[in-house]
Amino acid sequence: MPARQGGARRPVLLVVYLERLNHTPRALIGAFSVTTEAALKDQQALMFIAGSANYFLSST
Repeated sequence: MPARQGGARRPVLLVVYLERLNHTPRALIGAFSVTTEAALKDQQALMFIAGSANYFLSST
């Protein structure tokens, strides 16, 4: 296997969890870094907003 250009491999985090509402398996994959943590927090906030909008639209 050839060596990767650009240095060492980055450690990867794989988290699988069940979404609370419908028990759908979800996976989050990202490198351990401040940038990735910030991106995941932003993604979670967007998912929360989208979920809230979806709930609101389905309940009307």
